Amino acid sequence: APTHELRHQGSPPPRSRLRAPANAPVLSGASVHETMTKARAAPREEGLEPAKLLLAVVLAALSVVMYIGRVPGHDHLPVRETPFEYHYMNGLFSEETLAKLDSLIEEQKSFKTAVADQTAEVDNIGEALPIDHPGCGHPLMTPDLNFSRCMLPSRVDIARHFLSTGGPGSFQERYESSVPRLMSFIAYLFKELDSPAIRSLFDDPQYVAKATDVCRGRSVFDPIQLNLIVMVPGQELPMHFDVPWLWGATRFALPQWLLVVMEQSQLWADRSVPQIQGVSWLHDSKEEGGEFFFYPDGPGGDAVAVPSRRNSAIVLDGCRAIHGVRRFKPGHSVPPMDRKEPNELRRTASGEWDLVANGETLRSYNTSDFRISLVWRARCFTDEAEKARWATQEANELKLPAVLDKLDADLRKRGVLAPNQPRPEPLDFATMLLSTYVPYPNDPITVGILGRNLCMAPRILPAWLRPAG
Repeated sequence: APTHELRHQGSPPPRSRLRAPANAPVLSGASVHETMTKARAAPREEGLEPAKLLLAVVLAALSVVMYIGRVPGHDHLPVRETPFEYHYMNGLFSEETLAKLDSLIEEQKSFKTAVADQTAEVDNIGEALPIDHPGCGHPLMTPDLNFSRCMLPSRVDIARHFLSTGGPGSFQERYESSVPRLMSFIAYLFKELDSPAIRSLFDDPQYVAKATDVCRGRSVFDPIQLNLIVMVPGQELPMHFDVPWLWGATRFALPQWLLVVMEQSQLWADRSVPQIQGVSWLHDSKEEGGEFFFYPDGPGGDAVAVPSRRNSAIVLDGCRAIHGVRRFKPGHSVPPMDRKEPNELRRTASGEWDLVANGETLRSYNTSDFRISLVWRARCFTDEAEKARWATQEANELKLPAVLDKLDADLRKRGVLAPNQPRPEPLDFATMLLSTYVPYPNDPITVGILGRNLCMAPRILPAWLRPAG
C-alpha cells in the first residue's frame, strides 16, 4: 500500500530555486558550447576581433530575445497564497505488481521518440506558411508531418523557453546539441489501463484519497493515458505545464500550446477539467541527476525537487503546477538525432538496446543505463453523470476566432496592446500570448550571460557575426 511521505502541509522538503548543487558546476564540460571552446584555444587571428566578439555577444542576446521572445525573470512572477496539492509516496507498488511492471519493459521491442503531435483539427492560428517560404527559417517554425508547411510546433511554449534559456542548468549549447536532449523515448500502454496491476493502483483506497485531494474533491476518475518513458544519459524534460482539458476545447480541436495559454489566462476557468498526473520510477540504477522538480507555490515560488527512486511516485495536477526533470547523468552527451527523422531504442537479440536514428545505430545501452518512468493521467469528475457528459459536448465547442478575440480583448485590458493598436501578425501574436500568459521562470541565480542561451545565436545572427567552424 502507498505510504505518504511528502505533502505541502507539515514539513516540506528542502526547496531550491533550481540552483546547481554546491558540488556541481552550472556548466559541465559536456555542456559548454563547442564554438566557445574553439575560440579560447584558437590563435587570435582565427577568431573574432575583441570588439566584434563583444558586439556578437550583445547582438546574440538581443537576437534571442527578439526572435524567441522575452522570458520573464523569476522574481517578477506570481506566488500562490496556497500551494498546489501534491503527494510523494514510497512503496507505491507491491513486489508482485512491481515485477509485472518490470516485465512490461522487457516485453517492449522498441521505444520510439515522441513525434510531433499535430492531430488537432486546427493546428495553427494563422502562422503556417508553405514549406519553401523564407519565413520558415524562423527558429521556432517547424515542418508539419507532410513537409508541405511550416508552423509552430504543438508545444512551442516548452521549446521556446528551453532553447532560449538553456533550462534550469543554464546550459550553453547549440540547437543541434540541445534538441536530442529533449527527445526521450516512449511506449504507449493503452491496453494496460485495465490490467490488474494498474487497476490495483487506481482502486487502492489510499491512492484514491490522495488523488481526490489533488483533484480538489472530485473522486470519479477517467483514465486517459499510461506510458513508459525512457531517458538515456544526458537527457532531460524541460519545465512545462501539461496540456489541459477544457469543456469544448481539447488537443483534438486546437493547438496544444494555445490550450496551455487558455488555461493559464484563467479566462476559461469555468470550463477547466481538473486532471491528475502520476509518475512512478521503475529503474534500479544509481541516482545521478534526473530529479523530478515542480513549483507548488506557482512560477514565482521556489522549486521542490524529489529523487526519482525506484517504486516511489508523485501525484499532482500538472496543468496547474510547472514541472519537469533535471538532466539525467548530466556529464553525458546524447547521440545526434534529427527530430525530422525516425529515431528509436531497439532491443537486440542479446538484450541490449541500440539507439537507431534514421536506420543507423548510433550507440548501444543496457537497461540499467536508463531512467525509466511510468506515467499515467486521468480526468477528474464530480460524479458519473458529469463523466458521461464529457462525451457529448460538441454543441459547446469553442472556435479559434472566438478564442483569439477573447485573448485579444484581455491583452488590451492589461495594456499589452493599445486600444487602437492592430493585432500583430499570427507569429508575433503567438509570441505575445506566450510571454503574457505562460510564465515559465528564469531563475536569476542560475542563468547564463544576460539570462539567455547565447549558443542559439548562430541560427539567428547574420553570417558575418557567426563563429567560424
